[in-house]
Amino acid sequence: MLEELWKRLLALHVLRYLPILLAPGLAWLKRKAIAAAIGTFRKEAAARFWGWLRKKVSAGPQTNERTYKGVFFGYFQYANYPHEWCFQLDDGGVKTKVPTMRTNLFSGVAPGSYVEVDTQVLPSYKVEVVKRVRVREQGVMTTRQ
Repeated sequence: MLEELWKRLLALHVLRYLPILLAPGLAWLKRKAIAAAIGTFRKEAAARFWGWLRKKVSAGPQTNERTYKGVFFGYFQYANYPHEWCFQLDDGGVKTKVPTMRTNLFSGVAPGSYVEVDTQVLPSYKVEVVKRVRVREQGVMTTRQ
């Protein structure tokens, strides 16, 4: 009986069994291809995410310091809150009005004198803190801190 079964099995055409014989191999290749595609996608997503995070976190020390130069017009108080004080400069026809926190560094500066003002920007307050005022008087630079 077993001999008859083998004879029938061998008598059948081989192409009928080819899909049955190749199916496990194709499934294995398909699984490998899907795994490789998912692995590539996962690596790319991780690289983009960690690159974005690295750029946001390691921006380095941001100085947020500015220097303004020009002819000093005055130190004024705004009429409306939250920007209470500002100084105004003119540099070659360009007038600049800078909102600042209250300071006494402009107390002895006469309007019309050439000044250099160093400030530090406070992003959460939308104003600047005056760190240093340099006044140029007759070719000599004086500094106030």
